[in-house]
Amino acid sequence: MAIKMEMRFDLSPQLVALTGDKAGQVVRHTADALRDRAKAKIQRGPKTGRVYRSRTKPSPHQASAPGEAPASWSKELEESIVSVVVGERTSEVQVGAEYGGKYLEQGTPGGKIKPRPFLAPSAEEQRPLFVRDMMEAVRQAAREAVREAVGKLG
Repeated sequence: MAIKMEMRFDLSPQLVALTGDKAGQVVRHTADALRDRAKAKIQRGPKTGRVYRSRTKPSPHQASAPGEAPASWSKELEESIVSVVVGERTSEVQVGAEYGGKYLEQGTPGGKIKPRPFLAPSAEEQRPLFVRDMMEAVRQAAREAVREAVGKLG
C-alpha cells in the first residue's frame, strides 16, 4: 500500500485565473522539495536504535528508534519516494515501498512496530515555505495585473 501526503492550498477561481501557471510551478516545486526532505531524513537524520550486523548488507547498521525517521540500510525506502504531477496545480509525494507507509510512517496497528515518521514531519517543515512561495506567486501576479490595467488606462 503506497502512502500519499496531502497539503491543500485552495485558491479561489479569481486567484487561479490571476496566477496562471505560477501556482502550478509552486506546487510542483513544493512536491519535489518535500520528496527531497523526506529522503534526507531517512539518509541523514539521527539514529539511536539497535545496531544490527548482516552477511548480505553493509554492517554494522544503526537502526532508528521509535519517533525517529527510519534508518537507511538497503536504500529501497528512500528510492521509492517520488513526486508525481497529477494535474495543473496538483502534485503528490508517494512512497512506493509498502512497508514505508504501512509500518514505518504510522507504525503497526498493535503497536509492535512503533511509528518512525519521515513524511509527515517533512510536510510540516515544508508547509511555511509553500505558503511563502504561493503568496509570492500571488503578489507577482497581482503586480503584473495592476501594471497591465494601468497600461491600458494610459
